[in-house]
Amino acid sequence: MPLLFGCCTEAKPYLLVTQFHGIEGHCVTFNCLVQKNTHEPQREWYRIMYEWADALLFIHSKEHLHNDLKGDNVIIGDADHSLHPVIIDFGKSTTIAKGKLYRLSLRDQEKYRKHHKHIAPEVVRGTHPQSPASDVYGYGLLLSLLCKYKTNEVLRKLAFSCINGSPEKRPTTQQLVAELHSQYISQCEV
Repeated sequence: MPLLFGCCTEAKPYLLVTQFHGIEGHCVTFNCLVQKNTHEPQREWYRIMYEWADALLFIHSKEHLHNDLKGDNVIIGDADHSLHPVIIDFGKSTTIAKGKLYRLSLRDQEKYRKHHKHIAPEVVRGTHPQSPASDVYGYGLLLSLLCKYKTNEVLRKLAFSCINGSPEKRPTTQQLVAELHSQYISQCEV
């Protein structure tokens, strides 16, 4: 059974070994970081959110969707004495062209709204298939979570635009990256 680059795919069980991302040997999710580590300076939060949006833009540029952006699917690694987000769990990922169009009963829609709040409302209602805009919605919910613990009017407004009930009114991933990069640069100049 050859092991190449940490991956064995010739026999069951299949094995994939990846790099560990964490802080001081501990796995830290975005949810945990936000709730317990709000002492990071404003510019660091801009950089973290910018890097995350940029990673999402890369995924979209490769014609893929994540479809499950939530705080437990973003882990934080400590590299070069700064924190960096890493998007994980691509188990629900699809190509943009194959974004799923849900056909849920009203009861199932209510269950999704209650237990899967990170799924965009248009996807749950079945009016739109999964799309980059639905990934932006999940990102926006996490940005709003950050704003719950770290007061920032610019990020709050951006979060609000990302979770707009109409996917056409949400910023594109490119617009999100551009805005966060601009804000990060302006914070560095202060």
